[in-house]
Amino acid sequence: MNRNGRLDNGLRQTLINLFVRNNADTFAKLENAVNTGDIRLAHRLAHTLKSNAGQLGHTALQQIAGDIEESLMNGESFTSPSQMEQLRVELDTFLAELAPLVRENAAPRTVELLDGKTALKVLNELEPLLREGDPECLSFIERLYLIPGSEELIDHIESFDFRLAAESLDELKKGL
Repeated sequence: MNRNGRLDNGLRQTLINLFVRNNADTFAKLENAVNTGDIRLAHRLAHTLKSNAGQLGHTALQQIAGDIEESLMNGESFTSPSQMEQLRVELDTFLAELAPLVRENAAPRTVELLDGKTALKVLNELEPLLREGDPECLSFIERLYLIPGSEELIDHIESFDFRLAAESLDELKKGL
């Protein structure tokens, strides 16, 4: 984020790319989880969608995802068909708005892997951001590609699952 509290262009672009890629089938997954009684999964999907929408400033989607998240508390579903339809419409509309803005970055060109000392320095810089759930950790992804065994960590960061990312980071550090 810059000093005005806004996302810098590179981070915003990354968030847009990840949102579109990671949420194309979120509604279908959420609806299926609710219909099959997997309330824990449905709750996690709604929570993640709420967070992702908030990071991009889409308050209407953030609100309906939050409402659905609340209706999935304590292992029971109190979601209504109208809530689910509102979520579908908001998500589909936002995905359609973002689709023309997606610009996938090329894979990192550098093929030289980081040595253990440098890798540990990168991981130590990343760690507090993960612990705080700061989306700025996305800016580390290109460097993480240069650390052998970082694929799981990258996946968790891209999914905005910072708790699991922190656990993966701990495991990766032990292996260095």
